[in-house]
Amino acid sequence: MMMKLIKTLIWITIAGLISVGCQALDTLTFREKGFENRLSLADIRSRLTSHIISIYDPYYLKNKKYRAFQLDEVLQLGFQKQPKLLDIHDFVTFHALDGYNPTMDLKRSGTKGGWIAVEDLSWPTGWEPRGGATDLGPFYIVWEGDNQRLETGYPWPAKTVTIELTSFEQSYGNIQPHGVTEDSDVYKGYELFRSRCLVCHALNKQGGDKGPDLLAPKAIGTYRTRMFLKAYIKKPSDYRYTKMPDNPDLSDSEVETIIEYLEHQAQLKQDR
Repeated sequence: MMMKLIKTLIWITIAGLISVGCQALDTLTFREKGFENRLSLADIRSRLTSHIISIYDPYYLKNKKYRAFQLDEVLQLGFQKQPKLLDIHDFVTFHALDGYNPTMDLKRSGTKGGWIAVEDLSWPTGWEPRGGATDLGPFYIVWEGDNQRLETGYPWPAKTVTIELTSFEQSYGNIQPHGVTEDSDVYKGYELFRSRCLVCHALNKQGGDKGPDLLAPKAIGTYRTRMFLKAYIKKPSDYRYTKMPDNPDLSDSEVETIIEYLEHQAQLKQDR
């Protein structure tokens, strides 16, 4: 009798945890320093108008149809329409359930053209499987612009659970190149890294975590030649199967500035 009671209690506990987990997946958290707000999908549906959008999804490599909400409207609702909230922050970080936490440069990229997809209308049941995942929702960040791809600074995280606004100094101050002018190659490389690479790569644990940290525990320039780095940044698909996109639009001189910036940051770390 006692064993039966214990098993019953265990199953009740498991069922409760599953219920809480499902509820959490259906809720989006909005956070900035000193502020936090949560909205369920039902809340968003009741307060905003959804749209049916047709876009080219670069991860499926085909056109997809989603039911979605405009990202700007969701942000204004989630952050309670605080005046100029997006204007006073440099970055937005999308925290996904799988640990992918891409950061987007608001000043450079902006959120126009962004959508939060909540249904996959081009698949008969649920969400179309992708890369081993069978459910990308309910909060999948997508973009409608032809140039709004990961390689140009626009992340596409699935199963987003938290959207966080931060200032650059607050979260990424250590990646700034000190001791150089804004017209230097190092600074130009920094701007390219900030807009295109930071969504996936970190420097000394500051930045994205989809790709390897390029400064810690060792700077990448200490074990990769400049010639290799230049070729790899341009076309990583020539070297390995990787999620890192090719960058055919980057000129040789632009790639050189990124390498100059990485070398500068490595030297700064060594001098500390």
